[in-house]
Amino acid sequence: MKTAVRPEERVQQLTDSLDNASFANTAEVEKFYCEWMELVWDYKIPSKLFDFYAPNIHVYRENGDDLEGIQAVVQDVMVVEAAFPDVTMHVEAVVCVGNPEDGYELFARRYLNGTNLGYSRYGAPTERVLDDTCMSLDMLKFEKIDGRWQVVQEHLNQSTRTIRVAMGGPYER
Repeated sequence: MKTAVRPEERVQQLTDSLDNASFANTAEVEKFYCEWMELVWDYKIPSKLFDFYAPNIHVYRENGDDLEGIQAVVQDVMVVEAAFPDVTMHVEAVVCVGNPEDGYELFARRYLNGTNLGYSRYGAPTERVLDDTCMSLDMLKFEKIDGRWQVVQEHLNQSTRTIRVAMGGPYER
């Protein structure tokens, strides 16, 4: 009979796995990404973004509302996690190309799921739900900088309208 892992044990397992990721091949990078997203979103540890994003990261987003720098990336995640305290991320598909010498590009299809139970810039909680209509298509470029693998560029196409409307914001931007 399989014993359930307690949340604090799972967080430690994920942290150890991420800290020891070798990026030896594409399968290792794909595993890393899924575990990293689980730690950041499912266990609400956005500070782990600092460990693997380059400080001067540029995130290109579908609506031109790009993020400049790691602080902006972490803040963006924290805004969503505050508005949707039960938010989780489901990574449905991930494909990676590249090698340890030239770096890697990772492509992912993922979904945010949760309920707007927290306040947001649009006001009080609406109790509206994010579900599989809140899809993101993500491309991350990993390079080795000063001996550490980091995301140096990201292209993120996500359902920002779905998130905004769930928080009580306008349908149109």
